[in-house]
Amino acid sequence: MLKRLTARFTAIQKTTLTQTELFHQLKTAPNDVALKLLEEAQERLYFQDGSLRGGDFSGAQWQNGRMAKGDYERIILADADLTGIYFGGANLKRGIFRRAILKNANLRDADFSHADLRDADLSGAHLACVNLCGANLTGANLHNANLWGAIFDSATIMPDGTFWAGDEN
Repeated sequence: MLKRLTARFTAIQKTTLTQTELFHQLKTAPNDVALKLLEEAQERLYFQDGSLRGGDFSGAQWQNGRMAKGDYERIILADADLTGIYFGGANLKRGIFRRAILKNANLRDADFSHADLRDADLSGAHLACVNLCGANLTGANLHNANLWGAIFDSATIMPDGTFWAGDEN
């Protein structure tokens, strides 16, 4: 199994993938390969130019990936394992993160406005100054999450299914 993964990784390193091929690989690659593909996507500026906007990466394995300050509006990462990912300052508006694992993720200053975070695991996540206006957090696990300065509004649905109400976070 390890030989097969190593061979696959080596082939990816030696091959110049088209954008479509790279995105397809990102959907199914094991974490070690996915991290290399994420690096390549970043080098090609796909994070900044909006290439991943609306892309469906459900079930992706991007543990400890670095995707800061990218434009990922409407990205679909349902059922993805994003443990320890760095999405600092990223545009994740209207993204779908249902049942995603975002344990210990660094999401500082990210924009999750109107995002679907139902049943997401955000335990231990760094959510300081995150925009959660209009986000749906129904069933989300926020145990030990840092919500300092997080922004909510009356359209934000909290983990218990109620709408956020209050003047202070």
